[in-house]
Amino acid sequence: MTKALLIAATGSARGKTSLTLGLLAALRLRKLRVAPFKTGPDFIDPGLHRLACGTTSHNLDSWMLSEAANQEILLRYAQGADVAVVEGAMGLFDGISGTDEAGSAAHMAKLLGLPVLLVIDASGMARSAAAVAQGFARFDPQLLLAGVVFNRVASPNHRDILAGAMAGTGIPVMGYLTRDPHITLPSRHLGLVTAGDLEASGPSPKAPGRPGRPDSPVLPDEAPYPDGPDMPRKPNMPDWLHRLAAWVEAGIDVDALLASLPEYIFAGLDGFSSQPLHSGFSSQPLAVGDSAAKPPKVFDGGSRGETFSKKFPPWPPEASPPPSSPLVSPSSPASPPVHRGVGPARAVCFC
Repeated sequence: MTKALLIAATGSARGKTSLTLGLLAALRLRKLRVAPFKTGPDFIDPGLHRLACGTTSHNLDSWMLSEAANQEILLRYAQGADVAVVEGAMGLFDGISGTDEAGSAAHMAKLLGLPVLLVIDASGMARSAAAVAQGFARFDPQLLLAGVVFNRVASPNHRDILAGAMAGTGIPVMGYLTRDPHITLPSRHLGLVTAGDLEASGPSPKAPGRPGRPDSPVLPDEAPYPDGPDMPRKPNMPDWLHRLAAWVEAGIDVDALLASLPEYIFAGLDGFSSQPLHSGFSSQPLAVGDSAAKPPKVFDGGSRGETFSKKFPPWPPEASPPPSSPLVSPSSPASPPVHRGVGPARAVCFC
């Protein structure tokens, strides 16, 4: 059985990436098998997910893919996991337009039957934070809200004010994450630095371009660890991820969060079924039959490296020719029809 949730926020740069990576790392340190996903298309956050939990992260997209295809991706790659974690994009209800839910994290949570953990940036707010929480909880009655996490909490007194404001709302507060000036990740053109950049630059990454976005995590080597429980060490996990895991453990009762989540059975791919084994949520079990969309037979010709870094998994199992980089090798190995990664533009090229 697999616990599952979707992490979303009230908007961009509110802390959902920091929370997601810290939670993935904390779960990995607990020796749990984690299946990460990202609503997309997105090529940067899935790479960071892989660094955090050691497992390939897969894209879900309710605009480009059918409902059945998204369900198949979840069911295929969450099988055997202890916890499935989906990170949303932008704000919870932000999608293709302002008139419907298509393409939003909320839409994905509903079609997959997943509860939402909502990140609220509490900086500069006191009782108003409860109004924000209630507005999001009531906006779509069909959405399953597991609870909220307040980010950038300034002090114990600030936490007490937030707790008092939330006391009469009936919305569970799953945690309070402290404001930490050390949590930042350098940004550049088109967004955050990639997992490849971080792996290549060492434990304290430097990147050109815009200052770090506040929702993206990297803790410099000299940064103090957040106050919290003693964390085990994993030799192949970067130090900044250990620090993020400690930050999440200090602000969230991870055991209580996991205990509150529904459990799913992800069956085999022949006649999919996913049955939530829980009470308190009104989600319908996922049921995907043989008509589920199958991935097209395209092959990854292997152009990778710094030039072609934007890859959007999942790939079909047969897409496995050896990768090559045009910066290293002037020509790529011959292959059938190719799916190429792309460079500066946010696009996918089929050629």
